[in-house]
Amino acid sequence: MGCEVVDGWLKIDRITVGKDCCVGTKSVLGLNSHLEDDAELGDLSYLPDDRTIPPGEVWVGAPARYQTLASATNSLFPFGQAKRGIPALLYLGYAIGTIAQLLVPAIAALPGFLLWCELIATAHWYLWLIPSAFVGSASFIGVFCLEVVILKYLLLGKVRPGIYPLHSSFGLRHWYIDRLMSISLEMVPTLYSTLYLLPWLRLLGAKIGARAEVATARHFTPDLLSIGAESFIADNVSLGASQVKRGWLQLSFTHIGSQAFVGNSALVPIHTKIADNCSIGCLSVPPTDSNLMVPDSAWMGSPAIYIPHRQIVDDC
Repeated sequence: MGCEVVDGWLKIDRITVGKDCCVGTKSVLGLNSHLEDDAELGDLSYLPDDRTIPPGEVWVGAPARYQTLASATNSLFPFGQAKRGIPALLYLGYAIGTIAQLLVPAIAALPGFLLWCELIATAHWYLWLIPSAFVGSASFIGVFCLEVVILKYLLLGKVRPGIYPLHSSFGLRHWYIDRLMSISLEMVPTLYSTLYLLPWLRLLGAKIGARAEVATARHFTPDLLSIGAESFIADNVSLGASQVKRGWLQLSFTHIGSQAFVGNSALVPIHTKIADNCSIGCLSVPPTDSNLMVPDSAWMGSPAIYIPHRQIVDDC
């Protein structure tokens, strides 16, 4: 944010990010913090005030600390810097996509608007206010969701895991659909956290088991997401956000087992497989070592800390 309020004072200071840096999803940079060239701050990490990440180093956690081994993000990008510069056609594509994002909800609102115009023309239009408002809202949600599904398959088809140039035709099309998924949280918020969300996500390509519950999850690629039966995904969870670094875009699978729990504002990176009956706490990440993710385990924090089970008393 570049500012914070402390003891009644508004503090404003610089934040400096060098060349070829990578700042992870849902991370925070403190005041007067610095990322030198080619430095990296991992996902769901916090770089405190007045701290600096030296060139080429990777820091992870809250608060962030130097990571001795190459981060998972580094190991997933074996290529060098992608070709610099953006072709003129991509500039035009992003401009058209920015405007086209606004047209999707506008078209979805058209049936409700036409209904209201017809009702106002009648003599006793005020008698139809409540039922027409319901019909108009339902038609907006239905048409919007249908538009997103159609555009997703027309522009992207079935997305496959891989590493793609960020500034490419695929990168542009993926950005557009990703933006539509993001604005759906604002355009149709009443759809989320309901039984009607799961059929829509399945239409988009997600694999979701029976009796699973999904609240306001975000940052996911439906074709690469699978959620087991009776699992619960809480509000504001990041599910397999794409990784972007040095001009490359990486997409991969994210799997959540059956009867698993992912808490509010947690982050599940790509390549993650959460075992059955596991719990990931609020504002937490799964363990980076997949061997530690065993069934019926609980994790909290960034980096993740194993939470032992409390003693179970059966003779109460």
